[in-house]
Amino acid sequence: MADGSANKVETNGARAEAESTANGASKPADGSVDGEKPAAGPQVTPQELLTIFKRRGQFDALRKEFFKEFQGSATHEDLLAEITSQAGAQAESSNRTKTAALVEGAVDRSDASRSVNEYATDHITDNRELAERVQKLMQAIYDEQPGAAKEQ
Repeated sequence: MADGSANKVETNGARAEAESTANGASKPADGSVDGEKPAAGPQVTPQELLTIFKRRGQFDALRKEFFKEFQGSATHEDLLAEITSQAGAQAESSNRTKTAALVEGAVDRSDASRSVNEYATDHITDNRELAERVQKLMQAIYDEQPGAAKEQ
């Protein structure tokens, strides 16, 4: 009897699938959704845009620009002072690897490290001007690609 009920389940499942196909619930073979036509030509993926952006050196140019700006900030001065202070306190150790790890840990826990994180958030992560600039650069790359939808 268990075999008969399993056959009924399979039959009911096949029937439900056939009914949904008959009612037009399945996707058309061309990949369109609700009667919309798929975009013509190959589409540029976000990963491809990022790769082109990096290959052109735009990512490195932005990184260098922001690092140079950071080097001129009071936050950078505070970070250097904290590193120098921690390194001086550990200078007597003969084990350089251990000393480096201790200095790094102390700096990570310091107010200077929190200030650097806040600086990065304010100047990079939450920077609306930067976001618009990157968006324009990416849009220009996208528009240059074959198969990109051209807006009129």
